[in-house]
Amino acid sequence: MKNILYLLLVLCPLFAQSYVELTVDTNRDGNLDDTTDNIDEDVWSKKSGAIFFYNNDSDENTGIQDCVDKKINGQNDLRDLSIIRLKSDQKVKLYIDANSQSKVNLFIKNNDKYTYISDFPYSTPSTDCEFRIESKSYADATWNGVVTVTAEIDGTEIRDVVALKVAPFILLPNTQEVQTLYIREYPGKNDTMIAQLRKIATKSNTEIKIVPANLYPYYQIWMQDTMEIGYTQGINHWFHVVLPANRNRPLDNWSRDHMLQKDFGWFRYSRYRHEFARGGGSNGWLDWYGNLEVSPPLPGYPFGRIYYGANGVYSLNPEITDMLDRQNVQRPLVKLDTGWLLIKHVDEILSFIPTKNQQRPFKALVPSTKLAIDLLKKWQQQGKGNVKILARNNKGWTINSLLQNTRLMNSNLNLQKRIDRLYDTVKKEFVVSEQDIVYIPALVQNGESLIPNMVNSVVVNGNLLMANPNGPIVDGKDLIQEYVKDTLREVPLQIHFLDDWRYHVWAGNVHCATNTTRKKFDKNWWDE
Repeated sequence: MKNILYLLLVLCPLFAQSYVELTVDTNRDGNLDDTTDNIDEDVWSKKSGAIFFYNNDSDENTGIQDCVDKKINGQNDLRDLSIIRLKSDQKVKLYIDANSQSKVNLFIKNNDKYTYISDFPYSTPSTDCEFRIESKSYADATWNGVVTVTAEIDGTEIRDVVALKVAPFILLPNTQEVQTLYIREYPGKNDTMIAQLRKIATKSNTEIKIVPANLYPYYQIWMQDTMEIGYTQGINHWFHVVLPANRNRPLDNWSRDHMLQKDFGWFRYSRYRHEFARGGGSNGWLDWYGNLEVSPPLPGYPFGRIYYGANGVYSLNPEITDMLDRQNVQRPLVKLDTGWLLIKHVDEILSFIPTKNQQRPFKALVPSTKLAIDLLKKWQQQGKGNVKILARNNKGWTINSLLQNTRLMNSNLNLQKRIDRLYDTVKKEFVVSEQDIVYIPALVQNGESLIPNMVNSVVVNGNLLMANPNGPIVDGKDLIQEYVKDTLREVPLQIHFLDDWRYHVWAGNVHCATNTTRKKFDKNWWDE
């Protein structure tokens, strides 16, 4: 009998079924549950699958992204890493798929501390373990953003697999609520405009941040071109993220030096391309971020569609547009023809503003040279031909003299044929009807806006900030301003025509001069 009992004690473990179980927040309820979170845990989809962050903020305000130092930087940083829980009756080996190993950091909890895991497969020190995972990248051409983690009992086929996806980088449109407004100080040049912005910011409960003049060369004034501010979102947490432009200019470092902090991420992507970022003519401004925008939500596109400008085969850096496309949230991207402009930025030719109509919640602002000429002719016929226009350029122009400039008029009428194609593209790609388009008077000379560009505008919490068009003044009123205000009379925005003349003479306007941090979308990016 003793021999039989001995054999049973020896053999029973051989017949017992060993187990290994990995658990992540597959159902996205913010908790780990061994039952509900194990359903479809090994394949990520919009409907199910855990989410983790590209941990590119700096929770201890060190000026370095948290994912760089291979450690967890306190409790604030801990919530930026997703949990992976392991249960087993034996020690196991942990694997990360080959494509993801260079893209993620994995930590194991030892008492109250977390230790970075440097090599895979990793042999667990105990049967039950807690891990934390963070990404070092967004999805791009080298990685689809999905990491597969496998736990396997060594020497067996007993294993469990879970899949997690990195939360995407999402851009924010001109129609979202503004939290912070940015502008660069330019002493003696933009003092009036800054005073106007301060007043608007105070009334609209908006923070304003002014980049001091002494930090950078005086001519680096284009805040829109230096960075793109978006956000990233997990299950119970989100934060803003800034993408700096690759322009090889000191101002481009401002976002890293002054915005990278707790719950405000920063990441650089791709590289400086001299031909497309040097400035100075031709295609030298294509990689600046006035050439990168996103529409409001559209039918079938709940987070809008990203759009950018191109001059024939040349455009915003394809590596940047490809990375944004692979976020799989605001795609497919829309490429617009900006080749007829000197700067060639998309924010010169298209902007979106909100309306009161829930069925048609926005309007698209686009330039029209034909409209400008028609208005000049109308005012001429009304006997206003000798009224000065664009007086601040000190050239003595009048309505009559502009209309008598046959070369200017013909070039703008010919240009309108090219702009007409823009209207067709906007209607098709952004699901916009004719009634949703607002034509803004524009004249163009050598690729630059002759009339300060009012399409290049910014919406700030019930306010529409536009360039002062410097139009003809009759009875104390600017005729172009009055036309625009009347055209937009049903839009729920107070229009402000800002003194941006110094920017205008350098071929930019209000949107080029400013930048904004905006509130995230209410909708979750993973929801169908």
